[in-house]
Amino acid sequence: MSDEQKAIERTEKFIEDYEKLLTQPTLTNRSRERAEKDVEALREVLDMAVRYADLLE
Repeated sequence: MSDEQKAIERTEKFIEDYEKLLTQPTLTNRSRERAEKDVEALREVLDMAVRYADLLE
């Protein structure tokens, strides 16, 4: 497995773990909304990185 693929998988795992934190009852609605936006942004960046890596191959 290439270093790029490992980095992508680590990032995907990070995003999944971050999403799990959104289910914590101690989060305020504002914090949860901000975190959901963070997750969306992270997924977009990951998608762009994957597409860029594909172009480099």
